[in-house]
Amino acid sequence: MKKFIFFLFAFFCGFSIFFSIIKFQIPTDIQVHSRILVEFYSVGTFPIPPLYYLCIFLVSGFCADAYYLTWAAVPVLSLAVAYKFKYSYDVFGYLSSSEPNPKLQIEGLILVFALLFSAPVFYDVWTNNMYLGRLATTVWHNSTTILAMPFIILLFYESLKWLRSTQIFTKQILVLIFLGIINILIKPSFLFAFVPVFPFTMLLVERRLSKRFWMAVLISGILFLGILAEYYVIYQLELFNIVYKGDKGGIIIAPFLFWKIYSKNILLDSLVSLSLPIAYCLFYPKDLLRNIALQYSILLFLSGLFIGVALAESGGRISHGNLFWQVIMTNYILFLVIISSLYGKIKLSGYNDWRNGVLLLIFAAHVGSGFLYLFKIFYMGSYI
Repeated sequence: MKKFIFFLFAFFCGFSIFFSIIKFQIPTDIQVHSRILVEFYSVGTFPIPPLYYLCIFLVSGFCADAYYLTWAAVPVLSLAVAYKFKYSYDVFGYLSSSEPNPKLQIEGLILVFALLFSAPVFYDVWTNNMYLGRLATTVWHNSTTILAMPFIILLFYESLKWLRSTQIFTKQILVLIFLGIINILIKPSFLFAFVPVFPFTMLLVERRLSKRFWMAVLISGILFLGILAEYYVIYQLELFNIVYKGDKGGIIIAPFLFWKIYSKNILLDSLVSLSLPIAYCLFYPKDLLRNIALQYSILLFLSGLFIGVALAESGGRISHGNLFWQVIMTNYILFLVIISSLYGKIKLSGYNDWRNGVLLLIFAAHVGSGFLYLFKIFYMGSYI
């Protein structure tokens, strides 16, 4: 019952945020995506990836009007936030071995709910920049990322159970492929990290070329083919020329190109973005060798960060950061694993261990910065 109440509260918070963004006409990708759908629909086609656009199109009552499509996004995205909380708590319970004790349950629910609002620790009082140039864990302005997150968490959850099991079940294989395809149809960014890291982590666990490793390779291979097919449709068929008016773009190798556009100090921005994971690994270094979930989440994040740093889009999309979304997605997963592991430590040694107290304070700084970021969005009318 408590979990359902928090689920409803997460939906209400999401609804209030997205309703206010639209009501006060704060420019975000939510409005942009509605206009994109209208432009595509006007020439008899549909944007790729299609699933987010299909959702708002259905909720709007098949109305190809940007105004109604934008308002239709409010319940769609609010529900995504609620399920992001639900699946995050499922992972939290799985990793922290959360007990049925009501006190322990409410503590876990509060921690996971707070994670929904976490952000890089705020320090830039001169420019008030709180998003661009940082490595965020949560976004409130990009509709496709918001919709994808519940399915990303589910994919991580199911793949983690695969890594921790000793057998192969056909149902598991089908579920992983299905969740991967859903991600491709909403936003494939997380798969940029997942495809190489999943079989590699399986190899670390098995320490041999086992049957489970080769099945992981097969799953990643199928999803990789799906990504290639989507890349071909978007870039080779130049589908988005409808929006970009003939401005041809592609993917280029350009280390730090996008990050340098928005960050004045990459090292400092990295530190304030990753304060909690860095501190946890310094305080509990042995977990790096024995915690599979932590190893997996770190590898996902590093893989996603490498892609975001090494590659960039050319042409009119060079400053859009479309190859950086997986950094945000994998960073959220990393934070989720960290707070789950931290709560496991707290259950064992309590709040008297100074390390746990410090880590909770750092987490509170991330969450407090997240609420400050929301205030900044509405006060200044900008998510940047």
